[in-house]
Amino acid sequence: MKREISIIIATLLFLNFACSKIKQRNSEENLESKIKSCRISTYRVKIESGKLVKGEFFKCDSEYYDISNKLIKLRSNINDKVAEACFTYKYNKEGLDSLVIGILGLSSENFKSTYEYDKKNNCTKMVRYNNVGEIFSKTITYNDKKKNVEEVFDYYNNDLLSSKTIKTYDKNHNGINEKTYSANDKLTKTVTNKYSGDKLTVFNEIFSGSLIKRDTAIFEYDRKLIISKKQFGKENSEYNTKEDYKYTYDKKGNWVTCVEYTNNEPYFIKQRDITYYE
Repeated sequence: MKREISIIIATLLFLNFACSKIKQRNSEENLESKIKSCRISTYRVKIESGKLVKGEFFKCDSEYYDISNKLIKLRSNINDKVAEACFTYKYNKEGLDSLVIGILGLSSENFKSTYEYDKKNNCTKMVRYNNVGEIFSKTITYNDKKKNVEEVFDYYNNDLLSSKTIKTYDKNHNGINEKTYSANDKLTKTVTNKYSGDKLTVFNEIFSGSLIKRDTAIFEYDRKLIISKKQFGKENSEYNTKEDYKYTYDKKGNWVTCVEYTNNEPYFIKQRDITYYE
């Protein structure tokens, strides 16, 4: 139950994620070929006659792409009754131009984000609007590609600084370190990434004057760069949560079913129904 509540909260907070993530969703999921739509249905696992089968429906994400493989719409809902969110993406020649987010179920509200870019197509400004068109937050990013550093400033109520994050990258633009500071320049969080072959280890530290929390996550990927294993643990403890993913693929090379195991117990079955442009 705790796990399901956390998933619901994470989905509702996808508003913030969607506003900040400029990458194309299809490249993150390594979708092959010209995708027209992709419906991802998640079910709880049920065991019948020793076999894993789809049980109770849990959530569904429906993605729609244009002919150039840009994500143009995403609809997400949980249990058909808790909440539904609809994300509509519009692009210009620099990249993502605007994102409109509608949250239904708990309340009917629409949010919008707009984006600005520099001459090298780096996103430099993101502004978020509430459902009456007022600015409620914005993010300003300064890029120094020579030093592989980004400085990200988050503001609320348009002009009040809430946090500053300094991000550093390696030569391949993989993130290696993030440090987040409060408005009064106090360190609040650090994230350190270490890469080794098909494995990414992420170290998180939370501060409030002094270190108050440290945890670690390990992500392992298969040859198609799709996640195959996750491990999570807290400071001075073994990894207390392990997730494994088993896939089957279609003829295009895209996965169509995924069984998710938590601590070696089957938990979710995901089914992807994909349509392609001719």
